[in-house]
Formats: sequence, structure tokens, C-alpha cells
Amino acid sequence: MAGLILAVALCALGCGRQAPATGGMSPAQAGRFVAEYGPADPEFAEFRAGLVANRFLDTIAGRMNDSLVIPADVTLRTGHCTDPNASYEPATRTVTLCYELFKFLSERFSGEEGGGF
Repeated sequence: MAGLILAVALCALGCGRQAPATGGMSPAQAGRFVAEYGPADPEFAEFRAGLVANRFLDTIAGRMNDSLVIPADVTLRTGHCTDPNASYEPATRTVTLCYELFKFLSERFSGEEGGGF
């Protein structure tokens, strides 16, 4: 559940449109959010292709770059996990959004408009 909270928080942070204050950093010093689509097992291959085609992570990264100033790059990536979750790895500055999380959320909201996998 903590991963779900992380994913929602990242999306919420990325939805703002105002330019962030630079906090004294020049644009050359600021980091960026960078999208990376990890490989997918056959079960998720079509779903991954849809994420790439619709530039899902690129859109989130762009909105977060427009909203936040960070000191170093952070990678937003998709990948496989044991559980439907999301995680942050400080050593590599990587947020991983699990394909299993997307499936869980899709199944959870499949009866609602826009839901489904």
C-alpha cells in the first residue's frame, strides 16, 4: 500500500503547471525526472507498448520537471516486482512503478469509466 501512496504522490506532484522556484540553482544545476520503460514479461508486453505509445512516463516526468526543482536526476521506470507496488532506490535515484501495480489498479477500477487492462 505504501507503493500505491508513492505512485499517487508522484502523479499528484506532476500535475501542477506553475514553474517552480529554482531555490538558488541555475537550470544547468537542476536535475530532471527521466522516463525509462523496463522490459515486460509476455503478460504485460501489450500493456507496456501502450505506455510507450502514449508516452505515459514521459508525460509524468515532464509535468514533474515543470513543477519541481531537484538537485540531481531521478529515473521513473516501469519494471516487474513480486507485489503490486512502487519503490524508490536511493543509490540509483530510481522510482520503479511495477507492472503488477498497474494490473492491480486496472482490475480494481475495471468497472469504472476508463478502467481496465
